[in-house]
Amino acid sequence: MGKKYRSPPIVEAFCEFRFEPGEPWDMAVPGLVYGKIRDSFPIRRQGKAFEVSVAAGPGGVEQQVLTTDRMHFLREDEKALIQVGPNLLAVNHLKPYPTWQEFVPLIRQGLEAYLSAANPMGIQRIGLRYIKRIELPGERVELADYFEFRPFVGERLPQDYGETVAFCVEIRF
Repeated sequence: MGKKYRSPPIVEAFCEFRFEPGEPWDMAVPGLVYGKIRDSFPIRRQGKAFEVSVAAGPGGVEQQVLTTDRMHFLREDEKALIQVGPNLLAVNHLKPYPTWQEFVPLIRQGLEAYLSAANPMGIQRIGLRYIKRIELPGERVELADYFEFRPFVGERLPQDYGETVAFCVEIRF
């Protein structure tokens, strides 16, 4: 078993599935998913997500901002949630993050519910992200004093860091 921290740095972990578009999105899918997970995730909330894409095109750099509707299904303690949207499923766990062994069943539960409700063509992308917040003492810190692995921000950007350093570690499949 891994090391237990007094103040664990993970503030959020989430697993996101993007599916191959198949049939046109059916607004009944979130309700069907909810029917399968309501015992574990009884709280429903509607939300919006903003997605920004930047791509090189024939006329230069092209930007696109999209908004999509999502349904959020939360556990009673509101520390874990499942998000459902067009061709998307995300399973989030907020602080305190339990363990991978406790997170996997939530991911499996959400994925099984989504697959049976939406019947997607296939999986386009899977992302697993851990967002950590690390509090460091002092007004100015040298990251090299605390981390063997750290972000390189280049010589032209400010090199002084404040008391809080936030990292997002992403693993894509």
